[in-house]
Formats: sequence, C-alpha cells, structure tokens
Amino acid sequence: MTTLSIANHLDQQFCIILDTEGVCRERSAGTLNRASVIEDIATGEIEDAAFVIEFNPTESNSRDISEDVAREALKALDARGVIEDGFDVPAFIKTYCPDYLDKILQAVAEDAAEEATYRKQSMQDFNATRGVFGSASPIATHIQAAE
Repeated sequence: MTTLSIANHLDQQFCIILDTEGVCRERSAGTLNRASVIEDIATGEIEDAAFVIEFNPTESNSRDISEDVAREALKALDARGVIEDGFDVPAFIKTYCPDYLDKILQAVAEDAAEEATYRKQSMQDFNATRGVFGSASPIATHIQAAE
C-alpha cells in the first residue's frame, strides 16, 4: 500500500535546478514545483541557476524549461514593477531572454521619459500660473503700492 501511495505522489511534474557548476541544487520536496522555482529565481533566492529541468518520474520524461522559467520570472518581476534603471536582473534571466528583457527595459525607459515630460509640463504650467499671483501680477502690484 505504501508503494501505491508514493507512486501517486510521483505522478506530477518536478523541477530540478542545475547551478553554474553543473551541481543539482538541493531543495525540499515542497519547492520542486515550477511556481516555486520561478519565484526563487525572480527574487534572487537562487542566484547561480544555469538550467531548470522539468520531469515526471512515472511518465519517464524530462525537458529543459530554462527559457520558459526565465521568461516567467521576468514577467513576474515586471508585473511587480521592480524593473527600473539600475535594477540588477538575475543572470539566469539575462541569459535566457535577452530580447524580452530589452523590450521591458525599453518600455521602462519610455515610461521614465513620459514621466519626465509630464513633470516638466506640470512645472511649466505651475510657473505660468504663478504669474497670475506672483510679484508681477496686477493684484500683487496693487497690494505692494498700498503698503
């Protein structure tokens, strides 16, 4: 009966991580799933990942999902809004999806440029309205003359 119970738990996808030295990272059973691996790579918990291999022991299959994991980790970082100028994107992500990363960084730069333009326009608008109540305005001149 125990063998059947173990076999039922093995009929699922597991992920192992090989580091840059080719060593399999030791992880607890609860963190061998794809979502945990993506989260750990995105947060920097795992810094030296080189490959992510997904396998199902009962189906005797495995495949390299490194690029998929890197893209999903990058999307998770982008969704959190943490990718900005100076943000240190994990090397694993840079390795597997440089084109996608370039698109996100370009979008971040465009957003920053739009924000700068908006702030500049806001300051110009503010300065323009200051003339209504500033020292050169007719009201201010009248008040100064009365003093």
